[in-house]
Amino acid sequence: MVIRAEAADNAAPIGWTLNELSGRSTTAAQVDWAPAAWNMVDEAAMAQRTPDLASLVQELVSRPGWSTDRAVLFVMEGVGGRSAWSWNEDPTKAARLCIAYDEPATPVLDCEGVPNGQAVPGTVCDDGDPGTGNDTWDLNCLCAGVSLDCTGVPGGSATPGSVCDDGDATTGNDTYQTTCDCVGQLLDCLGVPGGTATMEQFR
Repeated sequence: MVIRAEAADNAAPIGWTLNELSGRSTTAAQVDWAPAAWNMVDEAAMAQRTPDLASLVQELVSRPGWSTDRAVLFVMEGVGGRSAWSWNEDPTKAARLCIAYDEPATPVLDCEGVPNGQAVPGTVCDDGDPGTGNDTWDLNCLCAGVSLDCTGVPGGSATPGSVCDDGDATTGNDTYQTTCDCVGQLLDCLGVPGGTATMEQFR
């Protein structure tokens, strides 16, 4: 036999109108079932269990008008016959639809408040400070960069007080100032930076 579901947002109750079920629209998805013989009265075992009907149910719940309080109708077509209890006759013996599903994962907000976004700790950001570089999000979602040294290198060693070269051949002991200007001391007549050997002494 072939099992389909009624293609409706909310299946109407089954009535007594002739050919009512055959006139209902059904899902594109279908499931084939060739049940084994039912040899015992009131048996409820693997022989009475249909194949997985997830494709039928998924087609219904994916409909725009579907909601959790809607009715579902399965339509079975084939040859042969089987006898089963209805809910109205005996709820304890009636067929059951067992559904297992996964809860959708809760979105995780990134450091910019975007659900499942890319701005996560360790990724690149911009702290808006022109005096820093290599800005990244930290574990507290604070965007922080590394201070630029006097040559513009993030975390570099060219800091105030460190050695540099001011390009002036008449100076020595060149160092970076607090303003990051590279400044040296004038060489005296003996070539000593900041020395006291002036030209006056050699006249």
